[in-house]
Amino acid sequence: VIGRNNLYPPDPAGVPNEPVALNDGYRVMYMINTTNDYSLNGGATWTSIPLPPVAGAGDGICCDPDIIYDQRTGTSIRSFLVYDVAGDDYVVLAVRRNVAAADNCFYYLNPAGLVTPDYPHLGLTNKYLYVSMNNVSAVAWVNSQVWRINLDNIVDCVGAAFTTYTYTGPLQRVFTPVRGTEQRDRAYWGSLECSPACATLTTSTNVFRIFRWLETSAAPSAFTRAISASPHNNPDCRGGTNNADWI
Repeated sequence: VIGRNNLYPPDPAGVPNEPVALNDGYRVMYMINTTNDYSLNGGATWTSIPLPPVAGAGDGICCDPDIIYDQRTGTSIRSFLVYDVAGDDYVVLAVRRNVAAADNCFYYLNPAGLVTPDYPHLGLTNKYLYVSMNNVSAVAWVNSQVWRINLDNIVDCVGAAFTTYTYTGPLQRVFTPVRGTEQRDRAYWGSLECSPACATLTTSTNVFRIFRWLETSAAPSAFTRAISASPHNNPDCRGGTNNADWI
């Protein structure tokens, strides 16, 4: 197989790009903050996708885009963080059953309270879409959540039944669903554990907590595993030697 790199133009607003993408063969979808496009020829040319409508006048799509693809139905789902003028921020999902056609429907996910559902990300299993949110108020972190939503409902653009798992502390945790669970019956996410019984309100450097949500269970279960300790001294996304830096 011989491939070719094709340059994608930068965000016209000049803000951090935060790129995410998916592809099914030569069909590609790509997002950077407030720009999203599709390509039918492996990225040689691009067609712009309109941003989804926001729920209220004056609201604005901000950042933290994500995208995931349900190969079973050929459906892509895109997520955007939206700032509300009244401070009641939310996440909008755009559902598209054909890469080159218009979006079929939109869902608006709004956690309770005047919070920002920061860093929303998506995961899939056979039956469910998972949306993580890390809710922060103007002064502090409030909780982290994972929403589990019936995938067939979303693909069919009907009222989507959902349940939520909410973590309230004692330490802030940023949840992100693990990818690669499509066509499986369980979702995963994880975080560094807090130090003994969280009594000192510090983070352990060598214990990782894994959350597992079976499709047949009403709520996730959790268990811990020992890992190599991280000194947390270079949080710059490099991954360390041999990708062994857990930060």
